Amino acid sequence: MLKSLTIMQVETIISAAERLNAKYPPSESGIGLDHDVRPYMNDSQELRGAIKALSHDARMELMALMWIGREHEEWGLEDAIKYARENSDAGDVDYIADKAPSLPTYLREGLKKAGLAN
Repeated sequence: MLKSLTIMQVETIISAAERLNAKYPPSESGIGLDHDVRPYMNDSQELRGAIKALSHDARMELMALMWIGREHEEWGLEDAIKYARENSDAGDVDYIADKAPSLPTYLREGLKKAGLAN
């Protein structure tokens, strides 16, 4: 169960990542970029800002959704949130934003697995 993160916030992050991905399509494998990353980093500020605007607890829940959405060790949501809290550091925003090519998929799958998708 999410306590700090709202579905609307997740949708905002998904939308920001999709806008970024539309401008800079991921590689064929879907896990990287096939272009110079400097302009991408400039244009990723909307996504990074949306992630940074979340409270620390909401960011931990977002990271947990991302992990369970990519089947990270088949965790449940609570285990993933606990792990995120135990391993959080100053690089969390960049860590999440750097997953932009796959972030919309990870978050949608995470919401489904957590029973939170409409």
